[in-house]
Amino acid sequence: MSSSPTLDPAVDHNQGPSAPTTRYVRIDAATPTFDPTPRPCQGRALTQHQLERLDVYGYESVKERRHIHVVGLHAAAVALSLEFDPKVTAFVERPRTLQVADQEHELHFWVRYRDGREQFLMLVPDAQTVVVPGGMRQARERVRLGDAARSAAISMRLVTEDETLRTGVRTASHLLLLPFVQIAQTLDNRLALRTRIIGVLEQTPRYRIAQLEQALSGYCPADVHAVLAELIYLGAVDMDCAAPISRGSLVWRARA
Repeated sequence: MSSSPTLDPAVDHNQGPSAPTTRYVRIDAATPTFDPTPRPCQGRALTQHQLERLDVYGYESVKERRHIHVVGLHAAAVALSLEFDPKVTAFVERPRTLQVADQEHELHFWVRYRDGREQFLMLVPDAQTVVVPGGMRQARERVRLGDAARSAAISMRLVTEDETLRTGVRTASHLLLLPFVQIAQTLDNRLALRTRIIGVLEQTPRYRIAQLEQALSGYCPADVHAVLAELIYLGAVDMDCAAPISRGSLVWRARA
């Protein structure tokens, strides 16, 4: 059984019998939310002093099957984006340090992607950035940090606070969806509901969440919400996470 989505051809019935075949991201009814492939590193645990004195955020990760602790809103937003990115199969917080000249910098995340690539993320606060033409911000020490990463033979991406803040509504949507994804892991009817929701969305391209509840009236609406959130999490269903979520939000089958 593959832990990653595969492709499944299906017809978009709203376009008539002559419509071209649509390729959807296919999720098997039993596709797991956790990839058991070993992680090559173990994150540094926060000390009790840090847990008590720093701006710490924590949640139970479905993707990692453990509790995640990060420091600061910037790291919390990035952790949620990794949690909900279907291209990410695993991540670890505070995986290692990087020697930059005579200083050690702690890297914030190690990430493994579905295509097998691995990458480290270093978060850069606004105070350590400069504004470049176009109004974007870049790390002031990006050249020096890039040279250090190459010397350490690692792939590293710098994530500025400005870049993360621009996805604030999406982060709020992820925060709202996360408890539903967590609840879905406890449902006995979860796999059956996955199949039913996908079947409904392959018959009609777009549904409002309230309409999906009606189409699946034999199920508890709370269960429908939880499994729908899980399918969004897995990348099988899309919605506009850049807009506030409500029962009027549109959802649709994710296309490859």
